[in-house]
Amino acid sequence: MHRQITRLLVCAAVCFVQDLALADEDLGVPFGMLTLVDEVDTSDPTDTHTLYEDPPGSSSVATVLGKPARVLPMGDDAQVIAYRLGAGKGLVPGKPYVLVVEYPEDTGRQFVVINRGAAMTRTYATGQTSADARHAYTYPFPESLKYPLSGKWESVRTLFWLGEKAEGVKKVRDATAATFTDTVTQGFWVVIGRFRKQDSPLDAGAAVARIRLFAVPDTTSLDMPVHYPPSDLPRRHAFWREEMADEQFESPDPSQRMFASSVDYFETKMKQAKFLGMNTFARHLLVFGYTQQWDSTGGGGNDWYYTSQQADLWGKLVAAATAHGLDILPYFEYAGSLGGGAAALGSQRRCRPLGDRAQDWYTDVYWSEIACADVTDPDFQADVDKLLDATVTSFAGSARFVGAWFRTRNSNWPMSFTDATLARFGAQANGGVAPTRQQLLADGALLQKYYAWWFTKRRDFLTHIRDYLKAKVSPEAVVLFTGYVEETLHGASAEVTPTDDVSSWETVDATPPWQYQFSPVDWSTYVASGTFLSDSVTMHPPSAVTLANHYPEDDHSAPPPDPATYQAVDDVMMTMPFSRLFTTSDPRPFDAFRAKSGLAIARHFNLNEEDGQDASTGPGPMSKLVGYFVSDADRAGPYSMLAEARAMAFGDPRYLAYLSSSNFARGFPEATRAFNAAFLALPALPSTIVSGASTDAELVVREIKTSAHGTYYAVVNTGMKAKTNASIALPAHGKIQDLVAGKEVGASPGSFSVTLGPGAMMALVVGGDAAATTDGGVGNVPDGGVGADGGSPGHASSGCGCTVGGGPASTSPFPAVALLLCACVAIRVRRIARRTSAATPSPVRSRVPRARVE
Repeated sequence: MHRQITRLLVCAAVCFVQDLALADEDLGVPFGMLTLVDEVDTSDPTDTHTLYEDPPGSSSVATVLGKPARVLPMGDDAQVIAYRLGAGKGLVPGKPYVLVVEYPEDTGRQFVVINRGAAMTRTYATGQTSADARHAYTYPFPESLKYPLSGKWESVRTLFWLGEKAEGVKKVRDATAATFTDTVTQGFWVVIGRFRKQDSPLDAGAAVARIRLFAVPDTTSLDMPVHYPPSDLPRRHAFWREEMADEQFESPDPSQRMFASSVDYFETKMKQAKFLGMNTFARHLLVFGYTQQWDSTGGGGNDWYYTSQQADLWGKLVAAATAHGLDILPYFEYAGSLGGGAAALGSQRRCRPLGDRAQDWYTDVYWSEIACADVTDPDFQADVDKLLDATVTSFAGSARFVGAWFRTRNSNWPMSFTDATLARFGAQANGGVAPTRQQLLADGALLQKYYAWWFTKRRDFLTHIRDYLKAKVSPEAVVLFTGYVEETLHGASAEVTPTDDVSSWETVDATPPWQYQFSPVDWSTYVASGTFLSDSVTMHPPSAVTLANHYPEDDHSAPPPDPATYQAVDDVMMTMPFSRLFTTSDPRPFDAFRAKSGLAIARHFNLNEEDGQDASTGPGPMSKLVGYFVSDADRAGPYSMLAEARAMAFGDPRYLAYLSSSNFARGFPEATRAFNAAFLALPALPSTIVSGASTDAELVVREIKTSAHGTYYAVVNTGMKAKTNASIALPAHGKIQDLVAGKEVGASPGSFSVTLGPGAMMALVVGGDAAATTDGGVGNVPDGGVGADGGSPGHASSGCGCTVGGGPASTSPFPAVALLLCACVAIRVRRIARRTSAATPSPVRSRVPRARVE
């Protein structure tokens, strides 16, 4: 018997090793083996890829961490290099690829990666750089902390779907110009850039060794599994909305789109969501009040809302998202109906500021002053009902709608001071007496009374929307409201840079040549002060100077959220803004924004936006080099999810939203997927922090009790270093199941050990049904991905960064034999298929590592 087993092992091993030689490279979690399509060695003078430099000759080759690389040393101007990848390599439009960019973690660096093959731009930061550029249209809220450095070469790895057309190195932001001029089968540009010194003062510049392109044979094998709680428990939701991504598809000329079919373009986003483990498709249907690819005919057409191009697209996207197994959340920047006739209530501008301003505009943002909704006016309830009928209720029964997400932009939901609005206030809240604007200006207490009344009317308007959706769509429908016009964080009582290294920032110019100052303050002191929460919710009346000089009434234009008004309200939530670690390291903001139905948070990325065609001010430092520039910024490696991890530990959100600048992607998907898997495995129910569950204060344990399915736990590492074999004790009694790994990891009472990387989270249940509901439409392949280093720096190959002690290891040879034989057969099948296929070469195999039990 043993001789037969030995022969099988030898045969299987020989077969396996022979065929494994056909593979190119194991990219680790979550990709496994992929086929290399193209590679640039940036330091090799004989590399056949043409180097594009701007300014010319500004990059050089140097040794970094023992490896030759091309460096973009820091300077007074921005700098980029670019290479065209995939030329003559048989690229297939619409197919998935992985772009891998190797960078060193030797010091603080901040670098931009632009993938013109997928219209993706993202910035990555290491060390104590501030992540975003200080040059921006709005205050960027910089934060500088000493993030640990791995001291190794790491990789940004981005999954994308190749477009049919691509832009050149310089992006043109002009609907009348030919922007998508390159056919991607001839390759596409990858641009690496860095900001200028005054925009990123603690930055050593960019460095890159290799840029590689891999083909993905079948992304369905990479769909992130979503292990939902039992069906009678409420679910959590993760989703994003993109601000500046419509240029890729909105041209009326299909030849000037990234994909000729707009549905194909949006399906790449749905596939990206499934890959990242995000279960909800969010799409804007109104932007600054204007219609976006939905049909207004039923409500009156142009007389009600101006008809948009591709008006049938929204219906197609609802069907496509449903086919992909995604929930749907439409997003509205509602300003009242914006059309050309009597039915267009928003166009009537039934609102005005408190002071006297030209044309009754609240701000100087003229394009946002053309329409407004007075939420105290009952006519707008009927108006918003018609909007929901056209975009949501007409699809009820054919799709899973979460509800609706509303947001105000400049002067879209303003606090109005028209005579009609003042009369409503007088009748409803001021003893029948309607005050004049002059009386409100003269009486601070009366003005505060008016504010309180208006906030209750906004709440009534939102609860009306909730009730309409519950009656027409689903009894579980919710309404989210984002009360901020900015993509970045809202307001600042002081323009500061919270940092754990004040002395280094004191040497940096605090008053660069633009309107902001960046004075350093101690990070811990800033968090303890509660300044972030205060700035996020405080309503500021216009000053005497503002009124006397007819300056913008910013807070009347877009009153901030009033979360306290919703703490007893079901299924209406103000979204709490987050981004920097100072936004998620204090429980107080979460507690303030928590409504009766839980907490919704939205990550406000600073867009780093520059307009390359700004005739008045000229192009910005980066847009001079690459054309119109807009980019989100992420911390590198596991730190890309540390803000979310702290939000989970200190706030426990049920709705996790991202306000993205353009085509959404993540450069460290192993960290994103692992967090989302644990996040969605937990029921959307109230939780409490378990005091004393760990002796390590940076390990936070939250407990969620259910009546019939046991007790759930989230174990979160909120620190910047891995926790190795840390001891955890849970109060519930019973077997402990890891919901993502699908295995027993211990029993309670009693302690068990865990290893968690920075920002990593585990989802557990004690005494409940171990079989979670897996939604096959989102993904049904387990994603283990455990790094022996616990996801600590040296993170390119790490997965969820979590392991659990306990559990016997099998010593039987049969599983090994079976695995080897199965792998051999699978590789043989792929080999035969590859011989008969003319498509882009496929990887030999796609390995999805399982969770490791020690």
